[in-house]
Amino acid sequence: MNIALTGVTGVWNRGVQALVDTSATEIRRLWPDATITVLTSDLERDRRELPARVTAINDASRYFRLPKALRPAVGQVLGAAGMGKGRGGGAVKALRTLKDADIAIALGGDIFSSDYGSDSLKRHVATIEEAQANGTPTVFLAQSIGPFTSEADVATMRGALDRSSLLTVRERLTQDYMASAFKLGPERAVLTADIAFLLEPSAPERAEAILAHLGLEPGKFVAMSASQGITTFSTLGGDDAHDNAWIEAIETVLRTTDHSVLIVPHVQAPLPANNDARIAFRLIEKLNFNPRVKAAFGPYTASDFKALIARSRFLIGERMHACIAALSSGVPLIAVGYSIKARGIMGDVFGGKAEEYGLIVPVKTFVEPGRIAGMIASVEDNIGPIRSVLAAELPRVKARARDNFTRLATLGDRKREKRA
Repeated sequence: MNIALTGVTGVWNRGVQALVDTSATEIRRLWPDATITVLTSDLERDRRELPARVTAINDASRYFRLPKALRPAVGQVLGAAGMGKGRGGGAVKALRTLKDADIAIALGGDIFSSDYGSDSLKRHVATIEEAQANGTPTVFLAQSIGPFTSEADVATMRGALDRSSLLTVRERLTQDYMASAFKLGPERAVLTADIAFLLEPSAPERAEAILAHLGLEPGKFVAMSASQGITTFSTLGGDDAHDNAWIEAIETVLRTTDHSVLIVPHVQAPLPANNDARIAFRLIEKLNFNPRVKAAFGPYTASDFKALIARSRFLIGERMHACIAALSSGVPLIAVGYSIKARGIMGDVFGGKAEEYGLIVPVKTFVEPGRIAGMIASVEDNIGPIRSVLAAELPRVKARARDNFTRLATLGDRKREKRA
């Protein structure tokens, strides 16, 4: 079986790494000898961090940003030139990979929306359209899709969705949106759960060694995943109000409990505007390097971060996959959201309890002075019942996450029957 994974913007985003690592693990369970190729926007770094026997190639984003009408002609020219390592070689490899794949799987979690701009949406859709044009079965795996802010974005998405071989969505809000915006009912847009619920954490001895190095004890710290990128994607208008909200959150924990705080920079992207290490350092600096406030700087993996978050008392998180690390470990949390994904995923796990316990807050509300302190108090007061809800719901959610791969196996079997 030859599998192409698309929608990979770079595993420096540990949420993306969680999706890639989990996909590779589960695909190997289905097809131990599968060839897995990742089309990535960050080739040099990702080729050093991908799982064993997983190949990285450039995702040819420049090619897929070309107008749709031009791409076939440009592809023919590149192919005729036989380009390898030279200029255009990345596009040739990407096109060949998508053509030769038995299945092309779109990961990314929430890349198919208007949140990151129409240009980003078009190029991710174009990659899937290329596979579809070659007759390769395509899968949108455990996605949050939409909402779209223009009819043009809806039109960009519609054809690729209609031609997909399998479409699974990771929360009910997206399932409802698929029905209303695209007339795709629940039998077509299948409700599953984010595949990162299946990510294995790092080994206990490694997690305990990291905590000891950071000077933290299990259960005696609050994890916080502050996003540098959220000010870009949520139109907050700058870092100041956002930083102040996080300072208030940290100071509330320090003042009202004897817990320490661990800042988890879940995305350490090359671009400063999306590098969580920057906000982590700013917060520590603004707190005058308080010894009770630590940060997990460095290239810790998604599994490392999950293991650390699993040992926290609770999490306050803006990065969705940091929140999923908490949810899948049975750890209470407050999710700070700017898109459909946070409200949808939290609602699927907690139902009405998410609002009752104050576990979800839009980022524009989060930055209002005095807002987060009451939410922290509510989590502390209800930490037992919140853990009980998680313990009861997690088996069902993880079963839905596994269903992604049960359905993928069925698609793979159909593909092999056709070839036979």
